[in-house]
Amino acid sequence: MKLILKEYLINSEVDFIEEEVKKIKTHLTVCVKAEDDINDVLPVLTFDLYVINLNSQTGDEMDDQRQLESEEFVNSKFNIL
Repeated sequence: MKLILKEYLINSEVDFIEEEVKKIKTHLTVCVKAEDDINDVLPVLTFDLYVINLNSQTGDEMDDQRQLESEEFVNSKFNIL
């Protein structure tokens, strides 16, 4: 059974500066489901994930990075070949 990212939810965003670079630490809840569960019968699994974005990124760039890191998290944690 392959697990996939269903969605991620943003819990909080905290601005900080590291080595004079403005960044945002985002706390996500990553929601994972079975790929074959098209009727959402099985419960969704949730995990915490922290993503660091640059404050200079656009909102779309931040969203894209969060999506990508969430997918990579799920694949590395559950779908190791």
